[in-house]
Amino acid sequence: MTRSRKWLVAALSVAGLAAFLGSVAAWESARSMTLRAAADLDACAALERQISVLRDLPRQAQAAALQQPEMARRIEKAAQQAGIDARNIERIAPEEPRRVGESVYLESPTQIVLAHATLGQLITFLHTLSAGTSGAEVAGGDLRVQAVRLGAPRGGEAGNTWRAEITVSYWVYSPKTSGAVLIVKD
Repeated sequence: MTRSRKWLVAALSVAGLAAFLGSVAAWESARSMTLRAAADLDACAALERQISVLRDLPRQAQAAALQQPEMARRIEKAAQQAGIDARNIERIAPEEPRRVGESVYLESPTQIVLAHATLGQLITFLHTLSAGTSGAEVAGGDLRVQAVRLGAPRGGEAGNTWRAEITVSYWVYSPKTSGAVLIVKD
């Protein structure tokens, strides 16, 4: 083998070794990026689960239940803002609080019956209650409109007024108690 051929073989060997080392480095880089992407995917999946859980929780919850006069005052104020006469509030009936699934929250529904209200007044009333504007908000929480049932006014009265049966609720933070008693000694 001649000297020039030896140099050519040596140069090709070095070039081949450099190409091999370059491809190993590229493969290792791709492997590293794949592992990081898998870790990012796991983190995103965990965040998605957390968002799903948090989305089902109330935006805010009260520390204690509202007293009936306070709830009635808030409903009457929302009715007044909507232009509904207080005499047309036929009933405000709080119901017994119910536990929300296995959570630490109780849902406190209230039934409201309004008579002789136009659709515009009803929409304003519902918006005022659910948006928490002008004192209709629950301190530390939100009133939520759960159900609305419209019907023609009783007694065959004609016109553009309606009778509405509405259910609103709010959530109260109330962890389950185990029944255990904690004794604190001085």
